Amino acid sequence: DTEALREITKRTRDPKLNPDDKQALRQEWARRAAGLGFDAKALVEQARERGSEGRESPLGSPQRVQETLSALRDSAKLYTRPADTLTTNGLQRITLTPTQLRTEMATASAIRIIGERETSWTRGELVKTALDLGVKGVTADGVEARIGVLVADGRVLEGKSDRLDGRPERFTTPEHVAIERATLANVAAGKGAGQAIIEAAEAPGRLRQVAGTHELNAEQIAAGTLALASKDRTIVIQGVAVPGRRQSFRPSQA
Repeated sequence: DTEALREITKRTRDPKLNPDDKQALRQEWARRAAGLGFDAKALVEQARERGSEGRESPLGSPQRVQETLSALRDSAKLYTRPADTLTTNGLQRITLTPTQLRTEMATASAIRIIGERETSWTRGELVKTALDLGVKGVTADGVEARIGVLVADGRVLEGKSDRLDGRPERFTTPEHVAIERATLANVAAGKGAGQAIIEAAEAPGRLRQVAGTHELNAEQIAAGTLALASKDRTIVIQGVAVPGRRQSFRPSQA
């Protein structure tokens, strides 16, 4: 029965320390901890900070918003625009917590960075670019949550998905869609509207002559011929990041 179990427990457990020994034991533990470099107070403070991360209070005033933004700009390079449409603006910012504001700024900056060279991007590319900015408190989960808000508001657009779960693989913005459409319209309008500089048959020989001792490969010759002989006002020549493109255009410019 219960009483019998209690009696067995009392008889078999180690004896309790006398109250007079507790102070000495506490001092001994403190001495050993110090010898091992263990700082209990610091550990407690860290735990408190981690525990309060999810309970941040809103900024609450324009002054705190400005202080947070100033500290952010001092510690990280931002690429947002004035009154950026990808962030909360004006007095509405006082309703954000410091982490929410920093996450908004990092996510918007990441979109602006990628948008300089691409018209669409993957979720992973955006998250990595935002985290690479090194903004305090910004996490992958936070950036993904912010993407979700921007998608819901129509400020970021989801691409079509071929995945079985329907999860979108690429994203863009209405601005990038408009730029892409305008570019394609420009290309279409200029098709056949220009004048060739030289005939296509002459271009390879002229390019090799101007290149001199620098030998052009077949792809460079083809790119130069297209640039010199095309009657389109706009042509597109695509290459990898480094090798060949600049060298191939020097003979064409000459």
